[in-house]
Amino acid sequence: MIIADGQEIVRTGPRVILDAQPDIDVIGEATKGRRAVELAQRLHPDVCLFESEVDARAEVLLVDMDGTLVYSDEARRRTWTLWAAQHGLDPQPFLATQGRTARDMIADFASWLDLERETTAITELKATEIEGIRPLPGAIRLRQSDRRLAVVTSADENLAHVRLRAAGLRTDRAETIVTAEAVRQGKPDPEPEPYLLVARRMGVDPEQCTVIEDAPAGIKAGLAAGMRVVGLTTTASATEVAAAHLIVANLEEFLLSGWT
Repeated sequence: MIIADGQEIVRTGPRVILDAQPDIDVIGEATKGRRAVELAQRLHPDVCLFESEVDARAEVLLVDMDGTLVYSDEARRRTWTLWAAQHGLDPQPFLATQGRTARDMIADFASWLDLERETTAITELKATEIEGIRPLPGAIRLRQSDRRLAVVTSADENLAHVRLRAAGLRTDRAETIVTAEAVRQGKPDPEPEPYLLVARRMGVDPEQCTVIEDAPAGIKAGLAAGMRVVGLTTTASATEVAAAHLIVANLEEFLLSGWT
């Protein structure tokens, strides 16, 4: 434990976190290179960070869509609010839940409704709402890089392509897009099926994968899969994604972190 300029620094395994300053969203993890350290020191020069022995290079990046590659909050808010109003429901439970399929949320929060019919209805509604969808910082640059990557999302296949295209992100750039239809279980379940499925499809072991997620549920699933996890604070606080090995504000800072 180190005290630097009045801030308590706690190092746990490969992570270096700032424990006493909740307004700092970027938590720098050092890698075998110096770029992560340099980034963190440039952002917060009054804090001393240390290097870990984690290899910075992953064979495959497994990247979430909403909140990671794509900003879709406004579209998401409009669709769930409209759908909930049609059924006399409070939209807040649906809006407050990230990283879960529409089917799972309807089953949990409105179990008396026809699950198949309403899942289809909200999915079709989402596909018509593209106003305000845009790429998040670093998304275009990551998609243009030479890294092997897969998009892993709780959206269905059609919605995934609609939102990626609306954000100006080529859908053919990802080697694999794993959507809600491809798996039996969503990201929050004990078996992190989406991530394990991607690893199998791409012929790599879980430990060769890095998951990039903004949702606590997705981070939990990535860790359960035995993968390294990068948490983004695009939609959640640093505290909410604190289980990740590396925490950054967005993909742009991830690309500067030394993990690429």
